[in-house]
Amino acid sequence: MKLKKQHTIMIVDDEETIIKSLKRLLARAGHQCLSALSGAEALQYLMVADDPISLIISDQRMPNMTGSEFLHKAKGICPEAIRFLLTGYSDLDALVEAINKGEIHRYLTKPWNDDELLAQIGQALAQYELQDENRRLQDVIREQNEELKQFNEQLEMQVVQRSKAVIRQHEAYETKILDCFRLMGALMEMINPALGNYLTHAARLARKVAEAFGLDPQQVDQIEIAGLFHDVGLVGMPDSVLAKRKLQMEPEEYLLYTQHPLLVAATLEGTPWLAPVAEIILYHHAHVDGTGYPDGLTGEKIPLGARLLAPVSEYCRIIHTWPLDRPTILSLATERYGSDVADALTAETPQALLAETAQQALSRGAGNRFDMKVVEALERCIADDAADARKVRWLDVEALKTGMLLAKPLQLNDGRALLPAGIRLDDKLLDNLKKLRHHDRIGAQLCIR
Repeated sequence: MKLKKQHTIMIVDDEETIIKSLKRLLARAGHQCLSALSGAEALQYLMVADDPISLIISDQRMPNMTGSEFLHKAKGICPEAIRFLLTGYSDLDALVEAINKGEIHRYLTKPWNDDELLAQIGQALAQYELQDENRRLQDVIREQNEELKQFNEQLEMQVVQRSKAVIRQHEAYETKILDCFRLMGALMEMINPALGNYLTHAARLARKVAEAFGLDPQQVDQIEIAGLFHDVGLVGMPDSVLAKRKLQMEPEEYLLYTQHPLLVAATLEGTPWLAPVAEIILYHHAHVDGTGYPDGLTGEKIPLGARLLAPVSEYCRIIHTWPLDRPTILSLATERYGSDVADALTAETPQALLAETAQQALSRGAGNRFDMKVVEALERCIADDAADARKVRWLDVEALKTGMLLAKPLQLNDGRALLPAGIRLDDKLLDNLKKLRHHDRIGAQLCIR
């Protein structure tokens, strides 16, 4: 059997003649040999040997330490080495002990046959080479597995970092989109202050209610956008229709009025990612008792976003008296909530009593027109707004600083809307505000949170 490399074989025997005989035989076969006259001497060498020992051949009958005892200890030092025991025919007990204790691979009898001995050694060394190659391959596999593990960890880290970067970019993109819609709301306030103020208030309040319900950020943004545009379909509708209460409308006028959510929804549905916003707007006049429009949906069949927006829209509509004027609100209050509330809506104290009327509208609509849980969340948000309102102060334009938050919408002196509430001031905006103040286009003070 052809071996792949030269091997080192250790011979341990207390008889030098045996050692010399085996050395000559193994040298002719091309093997390198080491020798020791006792087990103790051999163990000392094994502990300091630089080159690996492939095969150990030990005599059994040696003074102080038998061959089986030596091989047992040698296994602890060189576990990979093949172990042969050299013994006589009569040493059966020693052979059993060596097998059980020293875990020998083979035993050789004295006297031996040179050819048979070389054949057995060749087979043993071939086995050693296979085991050595197997160990090498296992080491390679372990190294490659470790490299693969490190690569996977690095790749996973890169994926996480990339994912975070994509998420940040996506969030920044969504923020920019939302800012664009808020800017459109501000422009709407400039074009139609009454409508714009009403819609931006509804959008801000609807967002708070959505957050109180624990909706995810995307849904919250969708509800805010729906709040900004849900009644835009009323723009351009004849004043003769808007000035009437629903009960006063002719059938054709009522049909025209009830189509205003459909107009906005149809426009938004042309952009697929705005479809959820369109659905909210389409059903924001649906009532949980089925009396609303369109389709007469009831309870939880109404999309949650629409159920959230419905009471917010009603509350803000009364607060801002849009699209109705104050005399119409008085009539509406009488019709819906009784003369005792309507009589209190005098010209001297309209805003506080409008808020009271709006609160009563929520209470009386809870459970029939509006989702009870939504009304409860809305009332908490309104209370929070009232508490926040007590935290604002008026500051001169020259005293404003970067980072301050605009607490109330800012209008030009001619009544047109300029900035919605909630805008955070930066250096460029402050510079523009100071220029507008210098030209007497805005008042001397702004309301700051």
